[in-house]
Amino acid sequence: MKFYAYFSGIGEEYLVIADNLKDAARAALAHFFVKHYGEELPEGSRFEIMPLADAYRRGFLVNAEVAFLEEVTYEQAFREFKELLDREAQRRAAGKVAQAGQATLAAWGVRA
Repeated sequence: MKFYAYFSGIGEEYLVIADNLKDAARAALAHFFVKHYGEELPEGSRFEIMPLADAYRRGFLVNAEVAFLEEVTYEQAFREFKELLDREAQRRAAGKVAQAGQATLAAWGVRA
């Protein structure tokens, strides 16, 4: 099924392809989180998701605008999200290893 996701405050919108509304919401949020990791959202930002037909009925989309939306699939969004988490875990682990190495050198009386 196809869904329309909109993030107010920054005006970002996606065409989400997922099996149901719940998975579409998860995919849109995961994709958004990866894309804007580390950024702050403007105060009062909101997230809306709805079936694509409802987006046309409610006036969010007109005519063929859907062709210009960034397309997000459930599988793609969670693959990106997992990769981000893996990168962060590696970065944090590298920092901890470096700290432990420096502490070991300091304990041995070696200046790094």
